[in-house]
Amino acid sequence: MLIDIDYFKKINDLYGHKCGDRVLIELSQILEQNVRDTTIVSRWGGEEFLIIIEDADADTLKQLAERLRGVVEETIMIEEKQIHITVTIGGAVAHQNESMEDVLIRADKALYYGKENGRNQVTIDGCKSENICRD
Repeated sequence: MLIDIDYFKKINDLYGHKCGDRVLIELSQILEQNVRDTTIVSRWGGEEFLIIIEDADADTLKQLAERLRGVVEETIMIEEKQIHITVTIGGAVAHQNESMEDVLIRADKALYYGKENGRNQVTIDGCKSENICRD
């Protein structure tokens, strides 16, 4: 999964880069606290995060991504400021013998589909979370 903070530039513009950095830290903690110990959570760059889940099918991925999206949507407190953020999540399920690069390209396409179609949503392999997708 690739996770991108919606309108992150506005947070930096309104509250400053120090506050933006704290939002990134808080988000990383939220993500780590809401996945299994075997799941890898990493900052991917800027305001994007990468989550790698072992042995997950599309339905499992959608459920986890939607749960993470909902948890993030709750208020984050930074220096007594209530910061409301949302995230757009794009995901892809790796197919046998598929390179990690190809999986990331599909996850990135799913992420940008979600961003272009309203943000604050989950898209897995081209399907929004409320749709049923099959590999």
